[in-house]
Amino acid sequence: MINKIIEKVFKDDFVSFVEVERIFDENKFNYKGTRVIRHPKYPSLVIWAEWNQEAIDIVEGIVVNRDICLQTSHPLIYFIDGDRLIIPVAENIKDYKEERWLPMVLRPDKNVRK
Repeated sequence: MINKIIEKVFKDDFVSFVEVERIFDENKFNYKGTRVIRHPKYPSLVIWAEWNQEAIDIVEGIVVNRDICLQTSHPLIYFIDGDRLIIPVAENIKDYKEERWLPMVLRPDKNVRK
């Protein structure tokens, strides 16, 4: 399953968390939970939500170890993919008083992709 996520990122680029959920579903992996993925520097920025810790660890491991990075994206990508978070979208990367959604996608690391 991890390899399928990595292959998708390098093949298709701009892979949303919705697409990762589809890979989880195809592999009958239970990713659903109550955990939230937050920006490491600005905890009011929510990247994605309602996953369990194992699913979060899988994506974090891919980002840390597999030449893949997270990049901000337009919320329209998520609308097209069929899901989104129901909180206001962050206008900038900064800390907010209330939670904001920071749409991000998985991409091949810019230093790897030439």
